Amino acid sequence: MRELKGKSLIEIPNKYIAFDIETTGLDPMYDEIIEIGAIKIEDGKEIETFSTLIKPEYEIDEFITELTGITNEMVMDAPKINEVLPKFMDFIKNSVILGHNVNFDINFIYDNLINEDMHPITNDFVDTLRLSRRLLPELKHHRLSDLANYYNIDTTGSHRSLTDVRITIDIFKNLEKLVKSKYSNIENFKDACKKKSHSGFKASDIITTNTEFDEDNFLYDKYVAITGTLEKMSRKEAMQIIADLGGHCQDSVNKETTYLILGNNDYNPILRGKKSSKLLKAESLKLKGQDIEILSENVFYDVIPELENKTIQEQDNFVGIPIDNGNFNEKEKQAYYLTKDILARNGKNIEDIRCNINSSNHFDISLMYPILRLKLRGNKDYILIDQYSNDSLYDFSSFIQEPCAKSENGKCRLILSNIGDIEKLEKYIIDQYELALEGNSSF
Repeated sequence: MRELKGKSLIEIPNKYIAFDIETTGLDPMYDEIIEIGAIKIEDGKEIETFSTLIKPEYEIDEFITELTGITNEMVMDAPKINEVLPKFMDFIKNSVILGHNVNFDINFIYDNLINEDMHPITNDFVDTLRLSRRLLPELKHHRLSDLANYYNIDTTGSHRSLTDVRITIDIFKNLEKLVKSKYSNIENFKDACKKKSHSGFKASDIITTNTEFDEDNFLYDKYVAITGTLEKMSRKEAMQIIADLGGHCQDSVNKETTYLILGNNDYNPILRGKKSSKLLKAESLKLKGQDIEILSENVFYDVIPELENKTIQEQDNFVGIPIDNGNFNEKEKQAYYLTKDILARNGKNIEDIRCNINSSNHFDISLMYPILRLKLRGNKDYILIDQYSNDSLYDFSSFIQEPCAKSENGKCRLILSNIGDIEKLEKYIIDQYELALEGNSSF
């Protein structure tokens, strides 16, 4: 746990230090920083720069050299990380930090400072990735390269720290203009972000492109509400199925409601008297004579012919576990298949998805870099997420969350009640896929 880490801000500061690092990989536990670049900005003007290569303990592999252009020869006479960190910290002092997916960079700096017995970085920070996701939701991807292309920013020399810093600053200036044009000021934008984080999507947002329906199907012209967390798909995906079959999705139970679908975990506790407000309303209406039925998630799947083959166990479209000697237990295989299924139904290329078990029995599902890191052996099954991910971008409220062991510094454990819980992480998995696809800090 990076307990002293600064806060992620939704702000438009006029004084800040933008910075970027290049590394040998994405995991601060195993990988090293090989370059730091930073620029001090005041009132939109460049005041001072900081830039240095760093000599790593281990050789830079060919992939990183091809990606960044940084060779082992270039860092041969460079200072080591313990020499660079004090100078860098003196440069940034207590400034607000700016960067693209800057949480990644801060985590590396934080952990390296701790490893060198120095005080960790505590600066608050503004993430242009976070801002762009909220300001430009229509974009399919929000990597640095995507935003640079969107704003016609020259990316010559990217994947080097100072170049990426300048690209980030240009993107930030464009996002600042967008805030002012759409919201007038930062406070209005922050208020809009709060409302969006609490509201999620509405049933009225779900529409279908189908024009012909089988009027004999179970859901045609029926009014359907959902309560609780579904195990095998997201609520949004279930609502889309309902709409595609000619049904009407509802956010709440009312006098029109025909079916109320309960997530399996919510259906089970009925016998113990733990009932949601939607369920209590449905029972009340039924007692008053309304033609309303209450279905568990499993029954919902059973009555939809289109879902007969949508089970965790059946994975005919995926062949084998492409790693090592196939030394995976059933839970690990299930997690792998579930993750690939989530990616496939979101239109992602799953041909190169791989998995491996490292020395500590953590199980990685990865592309170029890890998408998910799980531990499915021992007394507890859990998923490791970056501590920064536990913010309003994702809803982890249905998981028990635990701090991690020292060896998992900066991570948070989401305890799995069953492997199907992975379905609840759909948005997180898609985002991690995009980060892994880019394969470096300039997401």
